Amino acid sequence: MSTRYLPCGVYHQDYRADHTLWQTNFVRGKMILLFLFLFIGIPLMADDY
Repeated sequence: MSTRYLPCGVYHQDYRADHTLWQTNFVRGKMILLFLFLFIGIPLMADDY
């Protein structure tokens, strides 16, 4: 994962920590909101067709 999505000042000590998917609380929050929208929001807005 690229470090361009991390806030300034977030540094990692090893390669594994640098390539984790959800590195910060901000990214975790964005992903949770995305999943809620995809699995709850879209089905509620979709028609019965």
